[in-house]
Amino acid sequence: VLTKTGRFDVSGSRQFIGPFDALHSAHVREVNVLAPVRGGKTLIADIASPWAVVNEHASLLRVFQSDEIAASHAELRAMPMLKSVPAIQSILPPDRHKNRSQEIVFSNGLPFIICGPALGNLQSRGFKWVICDEPWLYDPGVLYEARTRNGDFVKSASSKLVCISQGGSEDDDWDVQHKSGEFNEWHVQCESCGHMMVPEWTAHRPDGTRWGIMFDGQKDAKGRYNVARALETLRFECEKCAFPHADTAATRARWNLTGEYRVIGEPHESRKSF
Repeated sequence: VLTKTGRFDVSGSRQFIGPFDALHSAHVREVNVLAPVRGGKTLIADIASPWAVVNEHASLLRVFQSDEIAASHAELRAMPMLKSVPAIQSILPPDRHKNRSQEIVFSNGLPFIICGPALGNLQSRGFKWVICDEPWLYDPGVLYEARTRNGDFVKSASSKLVCISQGGSEDDDWDVQHKSGEFNEWHVQCESCGHMMVPEWTAHRPDGTRWGIMFDGQKDAKGRYNVARALETLRFECEKCAFPHADTAATRARWNLTGEYRVIGEPHESRKSF
């Protein structure tokens, strides 16, 4: 896997545009992002955090699933990215005691804190922005406790709660939080008929036939699949016309260019889920 360097460019990952637009919107108070492992979820928070400090003049609390992960992420990613922004460099505190490995109190008095999920870490003061990373791993009640740290900023309609995570268990705190928002689901376009569809792994048409990830299922005398043949024939079949999409860089590039979010269910102006 090649790691990209330099300035972030959203053109190669257009699925980020919807969440970034919601984070930028003055009307949206909560943004939930549900995505797979290595899907760029934390990157959204890493990029949004310095933007919020500079443009929203935001006090900011980032909550991770453990103290160890919080400390590691602060050291290796969040703090170096934050301090690389010229507009933030100008407000870094001269007092080293206000510029710690996981906490900064900027010269304008606003705090930026990265911590684990222990309730004692969730500071009693209010934060304009609260970002929760992998809340599916939080103990019951911690996500609600984090929500309350938006404090009086909720009353002034200037707060932002951001939750980013992979899937958890049905009806857990994260599942309830994600389902509470307007559901925006990413759709991709068939290269043959132009049909827009959710990239399901396995789904069924009204007539009962399968679509999604398909392969030729050759088995030996013991009923075991011929794995080599399955890999050779692996494809994504269109929901409507069954056109086979090969797993190639070209397919992914076309889906990136033509993909779009579509609202499933009822709209919600102030709470968006992706």
